[in-house]
Amino acid sequence: METKCTMLSALTVYIILSVITYSQACDNGWFGRKCEYKCRCNANRCDRTGKCLEGNSCQPGWFGPFCQYEDLVIKGQLKLIQESESVRDLLLDGDDNTCHNELRSLNILWTSEYVFTWMRIITDKPAAEIINKFTLRFQSALTSKNNKVFSCPKEKRVVVGSKTMDIFCDNNIAIGGISLAGEGIQTLCSVYVSGGRNLALNQYTIQSSTLNPVKSKSSNAVDGNTDNEYDHNSCTHTNNTEKVTLPFWRVHFKTAILANRFVLYNRNIHKERLMGFQIKTSYNKNLRTYKDKSLMPLDKYTVLEPRQASPIRILEVKATTDSDGIYLSLCEVEVYGERVCPSKRFGLDCDRKCHCPSLCFANNGVCTSGCPVGYQGEGCLEACDDYKWGKDCLHHCSTQCNRGICDKVTGHCLHGCQSGYRLPLCTQECDNGWWGENCSRSCHVNCQNLSCHIQTGQCLDGCVPGFKPPMCHEVCDVGTWGKDCTNLCDASCLNQTCHSQTGQCKTGCKAGFKPPTCNESCDPGTWGESCIHSCSPNCKGLSCDGSTGHCNLGCQKGYKLPFCIEECDKGFWGENCSFLCNPNCKENSCDIETGECNKGCKRGFLAPQCIKACEHGTWGDHCMWTCPSCYNSSCDSETGQCLQGCISGFKTVFCAQECDAGWWGPNCAQKCNSRCREKLCSSQTGECKLGCQKGYLPPHCSKACEPGQWGGNCLQLCKSTCKNWSCNKETGECDLGCVPGYKMPDCTHVCDNGTWGDNCSSQCASKCIGRLCDKTTGLCNQECITLRGRKPVCTKACDIGKWGSNCTKSCSSNCKDKLCSSRTGKCLLGCQPGFKPPYCREECDPGTWGQECAKFCNINCKNFSCNRLTGHCTKGCNTGYNRPYCSDEDKQI
Repeated sequence: METKCTMLSALTVYIILSVITYSQACDNGWFGRKCEYKCRCNANRCDRTGKCLEGNSCQPGWFGPFCQYEDLVIKGQLKLIQESESVRDLLLDGDDNTCHNELRSLNILWTSEYVFTWMRIITDKPAAEIINKFTLRFQSALTSKNNKVFSCPKEKRVVVGSKTMDIFCDNNIAIGGISLAGEGIQTLCSVYVSGGRNLALNQYTIQSSTLNPVKSKSSNAVDGNTDNEYDHNSCTHTNNTEKVTLPFWRVHFKTAILANRFVLYNRNIHKERLMGFQIKTSYNKNLRTYKDKSLMPLDKYTVLEPRQASPIRILEVKATTDSDGIYLSLCEVEVYGERVCPSKRFGLDCDRKCHCPSLCFANNGVCTSGCPVGYQGEGCLEACDDYKWGKDCLHHCSTQCNRGICDKVTGHCLHGCQSGYRLPLCTQECDNGWWGENCSRSCHVNCQNLSCHIQTGQCLDGCVPGFKPPMCHEVCDVGTWGKDCTNLCDASCLNQTCHSQTGQCKTGCKAGFKPPTCNESCDPGTWGESCIHSCSPNCKGLSCDGSTGHCNLGCQKGYKLPFCIEECDKGFWGENCSFLCNPNCKENSCDIETGECNKGCKRGFLAPQCIKACEHGTWGDHCMWTCPSCYNSSCDSETGQCLQGCISGFKTVFCAQECDAGWWGPNCAQKCNSRCREKLCSSQTGECKLGCQKGYLPPHCSKACEPGQWGGNCLQLCKSTCKNWSCNKETGECDLGCVPGYKMPDCTHVCDNGTWGDNCSSQCASKCIGRLCDKTTGLCNQECITLRGRKPVCTKACDIGKWGSNCTKSCSSNCKDKLCSSRTGKCLLGCQPGFKPPYCREECDPGTWGQECAKFCNINCKNFSCNRLTGHCTKGCNTGYNRPYCSDEDKQI
């Protein structure tokens, strides 16, 4: 507590002094007690103390406390493994909140040499967790003969903020680059390498002489303006009045500093005057001297002092080159390093006191050994944020602390624990048997196993018998008992009241249950209060309801419910008289036990139960008669009337009469076909008994003859000389006329001489000798008459058996007498049996045979197939006929 009060007092004094000190107004872009610090915030927007105004950050190339430290990263060349422009942009955008996880290594190389002192890393993870997950290596300076990579033996790492860390190294040697690697590289948000801060700004200066007190005063070299034109009043200038000593310019630092880099800005003209300059630094009696050895004048000179380990208070620059006189002109002098602060002091002016047991870093005030437990930030002056505690404020207060707040050193919850957790850290749950805030309350004695919920106190394992959950301090409600009161008092208890722990009925039992516990039913065969009544002997199993005496398994056969004392009423029988006597019993009378019709059955049913109707095809008393010619042998079991009509050939309701002549079929409902001879047919099948009239096919004479057939039962074939073998189905006359060469009416005679063609309707040509021509084709039979002016034609007929041009073709061997037309080759006398006219080369079509294939195979031949020469059925006959012709004459008898 004493340490906390001391810290609070120091912080209060610092705030008061700061208000007083910074009350002096500075020019825009400057701040500090004597306005000696240049604002490095974006747009030069910082307050009087140097803090960037809200929404602003450091200018590119600057970082750290008050943006006063030059960032060397932006001066270097970044090399990334798995390099991408997006990652490069994130590292250089100056925004510490833009992070990535793509890097595996980061290298920063410079074209100039620098002295490494410290660097800052900002990550997206807690700095205390990630601080040792980086590997830092240095690359040797550009002037070194050997390109070496080495580490810092005196490296020091400290946590500056929740996600900010600094790495210090006092090697004090010039380097050309650094490399970062390790697991932490994938958490980078920003990387800064300190080039120090410019300690020369607005410090006290003098020079050996002044050329123009207005334009070239000595303070122009520490005003932060690097403009190198003399006429802009931004440079110093001596007047060359020295006679003995060389002209000099000198800056006095108000406190000692550690400097490692000096930067001199030359004029834009007369640059050679500065060549060979000297720099001297001093602190007490310690002197150091640097001599310029450049061969050409430069716009800007950078001098490293890596060995500068001791402090300095004065820096002096002397000119040594005489061109047109020895002059010294400097447009700006920058001295980069760090102010030497007294022990336990830090800040721009070493005006802040760090809260450290020993030393702290001058730039950020962080203790060299880390902040004390419970503190963080610059100077370790900030207590841990709310809800955090411990070394580097790495730990979070327990979520079970009341208000979430704990002691920042010990982590103890300052306002106690939330219900269910134990002091002091509130990370452990209450011991068994305790609950509530700080586990200060004990579980109720009626909790089973003394176990309850650590926050609510509700019994986890339920209550002991007789008490109600969840808290178990109330007895069971009336009508309930046992563990957690989950059991209902037995319904047999009078008024449904029982002992809350044992469940025993308090006021006795209801009817049907035995005392004393009333949870057992009456013994079999007894019922009523105290089970004093006996069940009826007609109860099944002598079992009845213990409360009412009703037979609960029903009655023996022949007795009525509920008590099974009365016999069944007339028309009922069986157990509980639940069955009706069969309506087929005579007078609705049956035995009360068996249900048998004790007075017999009605017509159409079988004794003794009269339930089963007569078997199919029977009827009458005792089903003793069979149904007559009924369809499906189905008739009424009482009357014998056919229910589905008669089978084919019978009529009337009993189907006992055959059909009248001229009628047939079921119930004699169909007439015989009018084309049956004498209109007589089978009464059962309808087939014509005497055959068909001419032109129709048996057996029903309903189908006309097939093409090429005619006559009774279609047994006759049309003549082959009928056109298309078509003839009248009754008379056999050719109804489409004759084939060419034959004449009407019967197409049996060839055309008369001088005529030919269909029905002999065409005349032979007049040029035919004797007007004789082929009766089929009309071609001249003999030589032709010679035409005037032309060669004679048809001067000689072909020899018998020859035809065609020059009579070179032979008549078919199947032509009768081998005679054919000398012009067409058609057989003149027809074909041998089995071949088709007119050329007699093709055999008869299936189903035809004989001379010129004019005959049809008998319709009774199987598949209508027969020998083309004889007409014999080659594949046998249809059922009922015999070979060879399968005709009616060959019909089986």
